[in-house]
Amino acid sequence: MPSGSAYHEARSRIGRLGDLLEALAAIRNWRPQSYYDAEGRGTLSRDGGGVLLTQGIHTIDLLLNYAGTPAAISAFVRTTPIHRMETEDLVTAAFSFEGGAIGSLNATTCAYPELPERIELIGTKGTAVLTGSRFDAAFVDDTREMAGGETIGSGAGANPMAFGHEMHRSLIGNFIDAIENGCQLRIKCDDALNAHRFIDAVLLAGTVVKQGPDLHRWPDPPSAASGAYERGRGEIVDSDVSGQSRNHGIEMRI
Repeated sequence: MPSGSAYHEARSRIGRLGDLLEALAAIRNWRPQSYYDAEGRGTLSRDGGGVLLTQGIHTIDLLLNYAGTPAAISAFVRTTPIHRMETEDLVTAAFSFEGGAIGSLNATTCAYPELPERIELIGTKGTAVLTGSRFDAAFVDDTREMAGGETIGSGAGANPMAFGHEMHRSLIGNFIDAIENGCQLRIKCDDALNAHRFIDAVLLAGTVVKQGPDLHRWPDPPSAASGAYERGRGEIVDSDVSGQSRNHGIEMRI
């Protein structure tokens, strides 16, 4: 995920981008089968989920912090032949926001040897890109801003512990400062839970399909092959929100 300096620089410069047009997150990690052979890894009982919850949640959290919460989601969720595991190792999702912007997410642990995690924000007045620990923004007034670039590791490769702890230290320091000095928390409970709700919505939108000779689904589809998930209700409410036929997955309202 982006380093502390890159994250804060991006957060402070979002207003310069103008109205959001598109937001993208790419989390292309690599995990060998030996990683999932460890007891409980990639299972619901221990990890609680697959690539979205275990590897992708921090980048997803940043994406939602920058772009806001999507209003509708369509997704494809897979467990590929590369891994023997209970949960998902490959996800592609597309979503839209209330203001008209669109977005996409790709998350996987199949990308050998690993690719830098990336967030892109395209606005009416410029484009910002966070790649690994580097922030780079270009604006239509011909100005440019850059930050970060430190070599801190991401844990995206075969060694999941090969990452820096700058962001963790920063959040813990802010928490202590809030207790001792009454300063404002940067991240509150609802902010953190928003990423979990988004992940739940993506998984519900795209039924996990095991690829290979032993095809089966996890979890069971929510009662319809396609439909809409309405925010706050947690159920399929309509198979055709816009009045047009759909064949690309489940569109959801979260």
